Amino acid sequence: MLKLSFRNQVLAGFAISIVLVFIVGILSFKSIKQLEEDTVWVDHTQKVIKTSNEVLQLLIDGETGMRGYGATANKTFLDPYNAAVPKITEHLYQLSNLVIDIRRKLNASIR
Repeated sequence: MLKLSFRNQVLAGFAISIVLVFIVGILSFKSIKQLEEDTVWVDHTQKVIKTSNEVLQLLIDGETGMRGYGATANKTFLDPYNAAVPKITEHLYQLSNLVIDIRRKLNASIR
């Protein structure tokens, strides 16, 4: 076994400590970067869920208006339907734009 003087033992311990601090720093930096990326994806997912829920609610409003008109033949029941139809198209376009990056990522991973 290698015999080191007290001074060399202290220097070796100090050097090992410095290396460990750098390793912890690098791992912490990578962890923080991954957390930031995950946060962006969570926000994106929340936008997709919110837009999907808005589309669902508009579809329900339109269906309710059509059902009310079909049951009563009263055109005032078509107001929710007439208000919902243009918004559905707009929200579906937004939803399509939100998920296009996911589709690209999936297509790239399949190839």
